[in-house]
Amino acid sequence: MTTSTLPQGELPARAHSEQYFGDYRDYWWNADFLELMARRWGLSRYRTLLDVGCGRCHWSLLLTPFLAPHAEVTALDRDPKWAMGDAAIHQRFEALGASVRFEAGDAAHLPYPDASFEVVTCQTVLIHVADP
Repeated sequence: MTTSTLPQGELPARAHSEQYFGDYRDYWWNADFLELMARRWGLSRYRTLLDVGCGRCHWSLLLTPFLAPHAEVTALDRDPKWAMGDAAIHQRFEALGASVRFEAGDAAHLPYPDASFEVVTCQTVLIHVADP
């Protein structure tokens, strides 16, 4: 279920992004604004999405309903806690008719060839980068 290159072991109690955000993060985006932007971006034409610095996939879960059916999301994060993913996030994507694959990686050195995804996105990543 989880694709990750991280060693197995004990994870920190709180991931890096948890130091900055609480549950209120789920309410940052107005549904009307998201719908407008999805139309402008033409998201319904695309099926593959890379979420760089995914965390708990807040952003990609909001975008997925606007993607083409059977969307495939790759969730990339450098924090071991988020790169491992979890069953609850998988279930949320499945409920949207999409799949998600979690991977460990660095936003500054993406481990994919050019044009591997139709949509590449990130949200609130620069605050976690040492030298943005």
